[in-house]
Amino acid sequence: MNWIKENIPKNVYISIMSQYIPMHKACNYPDINRTLSKEEYDEVIKFAQNIGITNIYTQELSSADKVFIPDF
Repeated sequence: MNWIKENIPKNVYISIMSQYIPMHKACNYPDINRTLSKEEYDEVIKFAQNIGITNIYTQELSSADKVFIPDF
């Protein structure tokens, strides 16, 4: 986000997504074998706001659901 603030016009819109779902071999890596916590997601949003990014799209944490994964 610091890079965005320093290199992209101030009026840029960013999307902070919460939809990460561990898949495939993520179960082998405890650090990524879970969805985001509310605290983690809120921290990222607050950081963006604190450095002056104002045009932010966010998601509900409920978007991290396998129902939204396409059937490849």
